Amino acid sequence: MIKAIHHVGIVVIDLDVSLHFYRDILDLEVSGRFYDKIEESEIVFLNVGEEVIELISPKNIKVNLIYRKWERRDVGGVEHIALTVDDLDKMHEKLLKRGIKCLMKPTIYQNIRYAYYQAPDGVILELVQEIEKKKGKRKISA
Repeated sequence: MIKAIHHVGIVVIDLDVSLHFYRDILDLEVSGRFYDKIEESEIVFLNVGEEVIELISPKNIKVNLIYRKWERRDVGGVEHIALTVDDLDKMHEKLLKRGIKCLMKPTIYQNIRYAYYQAPDGVILELVQEIEKKKGKRKISA
C-alpha cells in the first residue's frame, strides 16, 4: 500500500538559480546538500512540510528542457508541482514583486484557490490555498 509521496526530483540547469527560487523566494529550508558520485550530480534537498523537493544538478552532461504551458497539455510527463500555502494573495504578491511570471492569476475551484507560476527549469508551480478544511481525506472532484 502506498502511503504518501516521499519526494519530487527536479533536474536543474543552474543550481544557483533554482536554489534562489526555492530557498530564497519560496522560503523552503535546505535539509541536505551533497555530491552524488554514482549519479555524478550535485543534490540539494528542500523541506516542504513533511515532503521533500530534490534538486538534481548533473555534471558532465547538457540538460535539455521542455517548457510546458499549463493551458496546452500536449506533452506527456509531470506537468506541475502544487504546494499548499496559508495565504495565496500574500504569496502571489511576493512572487510578482520578485519578478516571477504568473501563468494564471488566483482563481477558485470548489474548496480551493489556486494560481500557476513559471518556476526555473521548465517547472510549472501551482500554489493552492484551501478555503475550508474538511474532515477526512482531501478530495478534488470534477
